[in-house]
Amino acid sequence: MSSKNPMAQNSPSVGVVVPLYNSESSILRALHSVINQTIAINHLAIVDDRSTDSSVELVIEFIDKYLVNCPINYTFVSLLCNSGPSVARNIGLLSLDECEYIAFLDADDFWLTHKLESCLDVIEDSLLVGHMYEVRFGTGNKEALSDGLSQRKIYNKRSVSLYSLLIRNFLQTSSVLVRNGRDMFFDEKMRFCEDYDLWLRILGNGRGVYLEHPLTILGRPQLSPGGLSGDNTQMRIGELKALYSMVRRVYWLRPFFPFFILWSLIKSIRTLVLKIF
Repeated sequence: MSSKNPMAQNSPSVGVVVPLYNSESSILRALHSVINQTIAINHLAIVDDRSTDSSVELVIEFIDKYLVNCPINYTFVSLLCNSGPSVARNIGLLSLDECEYIAFLDADDFWLTHKLESCLDVIEDSLLVGHMYEVRFGTGNKEALSDGLSQRKIYNKRSVSLYSLLIRNFLQTSSVLVRNGRDMFFDEKMRFCEDYDLWLRILGNGRGVYLEHPLTILGRPQLSPGGLSGDNTQMRIGELKALYSMVRRVYWLRPFFPFFILWSLIKSIRTLVLKIF
């Protein structure tokens, strides 16, 4: 299902990818937070990863009610089999070639209304903008959408480089806006840390910006059961795969790979200890 609306002319053009899987309790809240942004988006790509609940029906109802007569291009794809977040996001990206900037929003999460505008304010010649986030566990579709109605402000920001991201991935997928480009795809062989792999590739070609203010609300904590990043062990393996892919491209980083392995092990042990105590 798709729509090309000639009225959707925004400068700059922004596309949004929303993958979902069994997200009936939160998908409407996520989609409302996209169309309620203080700036209009150019294209909304929604990709269902073969949900078995009522997610698809809810999305279709949302499209019929809010998008059919709205000056926003949209695409809705329902995959034939469950393929993972990388595949779902890449399929969404296929419809966003015309967009200068792309943002990602997982179905569990939602944005404050000025998220996109705040990111565009600071991106300038950067390749990526990230920002802080908050967790409100189990808020569901009934969460009041007035959370994002606070007035947009000028937030503290800092530069983000490849080197800072090699130590820790502090960029959460729903909290990132990227400039569209040749590296704009997720590695479909990865089911964990596929976003980290993408951020490393992007920042290998330039710099980013980080806003020190929460503009995204997560519906579940990172590494919680049921989320896309729920398996801590697999997350660490995915992290090492992303780092290994990076050191293969940047030869001078290769001597540091043993350090990355050790550091990832330390983080995994720390997470386990925190769970126990």
